Amino acid sequence: MRDGLERAKELRGRLILAGHNAPFAFKPGEEDAYENSPKSSRFTRPDAYLDAGARFYLAGHMHRLCVRGWRGLTILSAESLSLNFDVRPFGFRVFQVADDFSYTWNFTPCPSCSVHQILGNMPCQPPTSFVVSLSHLATTLKASSSSLNG
Repeated sequence: MRDGLERAKELRGRLILAGHNAPFAFKPGEEDAYENSPKSSRFTRPDAYLDAGARFYLAGHMHRLCVRGWRGLTILSAESLSLNFDVRPFGFRVFQVADDFSYTWNFTPCPSCSVHQILGNMPCQPPTSFVVSLSHLATTLKASSSSLNG
């Protein structure tokens, strides 16, 4: 990860990071818990992300809608396609960033996902456009990675 962050810093491009866990669930000083990183190392990664020029960190794990920040790093967590702890509908968000770093983060519901399907061990199918978007994202990331590596 350090090599990638160093390379991003050298390129001075737009850097958006995504990972499973956010450094903290709701507030930077909260006690250690399942939803956050330990206080002893909570800000090591976010500080490195900022140093590399990141403005956004997209996180999972929480299964709830949550927007928070750390020293200029916007940390976003969204609903899931399986179980939401804030009783929001199932779905995903489309994240777009403008040149001035303002962003939109629009919700797209997934009506085919329901507690009944999950509890009944029935598959929860995301909409086709979501699958295509993930495929396009993977292809784009692979192409970007190839161009960065020469």
